[in-house]
Amino acid sequence: AGEMQDSEGNFLGYYNNQTDNYWQNYYQLHYAREFSKNLNLTASAFYTRGYGYYENYKNDKSFSSFGMSDTIIGDDTISRSNMITQKWLDNHFYGFNFSMIYNPSKLKLTVGGGWNRYDGDHYGKVVWAQVARLGDHDRNWYSNNGLKTETNIFVKAEYSFNANITAFADLQYRHIDYSIVGTHDDLRDLTQEHIFDFINPKIGLAYKLNNRNSLFLSAAISNREPNRTTYRDADPGIEIKPEKLTDIELGYNFKTPKLAITANVFHMKYKDQLVLTGKINDVGDAIMQNVANSHRTGIELIGGWMITDYLKWDANVTYSINKIKDFTAYVDDWNTWPEQKLENYEETDISFSPGLIANSNISLMPFRNFSISFLSTYVGKQYIDNTSNDDRSIDAYFVNNMRFNYSLNTNFVKQIDFVLTLNNIFGEKYETNAWVYRYYYDDVEYEMNGYFPQAGFNFMLGMNISF
Repeated sequence: AGEMQDSEGNFLGYYNNQTDNYWQNYYQLHYAREFSKNLNLTASAFYTRGYGYYENYKNDKSFSSFGMSDTIIGDDTISRSNMITQKWLDNHFYGFNFSMIYNPSKLKLTVGGGWNRYDGDHYGKVVWAQVARLGDHDRNWYSNNGLKTETNIFVKAEYSFNANITAFADLQYRHIDYSIVGTHDDLRDLTQEHIFDFINPKIGLAYKLNNRNSLFLSAAISNREPNRTTYRDADPGIEIKPEKLTDIELGYNFKTPKLAITANVFHMKYKDQLVLTGKINDVGDAIMQNVANSHRTGIELIGGWMITDYLKWDANVTYSINKIKDFTAYVDDWNTWPEQKLENYEETDISFSPGLIANSNISLMPFRNFSISFLSTYVGKQYIDNTSNDDRSIDAYFVNNMRFNYSLNTNFVKQIDFVLTLNNIFGEKYETNAWVYRYYYDDVEYEMNGYFPQAGFNFMLGMNISF
């Protein structure tokens, strides 16, 4: 609940309707047809309707920040007031996808594509003010629309030279037309349009050494457009570019009836990767920026071991080196604004990119339809900006959970699952996210930051019904 204050800053209590209200309805239509043994078609159409708002109490806000004029009462000119605001999202997302698979003996060919459109209105209302103004009832203080249309088509081919060697290749084309029209909540004009044409290829080779061992190698290039939030929160004058990734992977699989292990070495080289800056906007969303040259290189291990018929262990661990080359950090100077101080780094760590992540799941099935799982997660240290400074980092943490699942088969529904989850059973005190704002004043560096602590021990009881 938000704190309420009077005009002198005295605490008046808590506003108990600071809520988030959002609804979504999903509609889907699926079609499948088998023309022959080697040729089949699948297609789907969808429509998602979403709308809702969240409500906030605002202390001592100026009328001008909401596009309003000051209020005159008698001889007094009132320029500020406590307010209650609602920020609305009203969107439609619809489109279709299809794929046709041709699969003779050695060749599997897939041709597909799709079209979709997102049409979203964003607007805000002042639903109450301590000093009410005539004519401002039910007026939007800001309103903007985001319209994004995407068309894509792809071809996938997989060819088996023999029982041991298989090659594959993918090629995708994407066309995106994205526009924003209107103003943001700080009354900035957000109007802009971006058009992208991406070609994303991938090739690979799989080699089966024997029934237990196999190798695979792949190389891919993919492109991704920035999202609405990135465009909206970009600093004025900063060009936001799409990301381009070149990914090379080499892997090894080992499999027996009771043990499976996969090792995967990867090198992901980025051009204009969008990384977190450590700053957040006025509603807590992270702000992103492009970095010209960066990479993520590492190894991933995945394993599963059926110890007995009643006991299974699944685990994975990833070690990676995540670096930015030739990075420049811009730090505000309150004495010379808008001029900023520059910090140059020949190489630095990518923010919010832990070098070590590990997960474990030990599952016990003492009797039919009942399982007990012990889940553990370790996440290494993360920097909260791109300066590799230990004073601006999130400590490593190790969290353990337990899950109990009982499945019940009935005559009226397919299955009912009763699930009890006990989270953070050892009461680990940890944070998973943070923000930081650095600035200089009179040539002295200051910083403001915030960390997001996670819950101690907590539990959740649920029921899943399958029809």
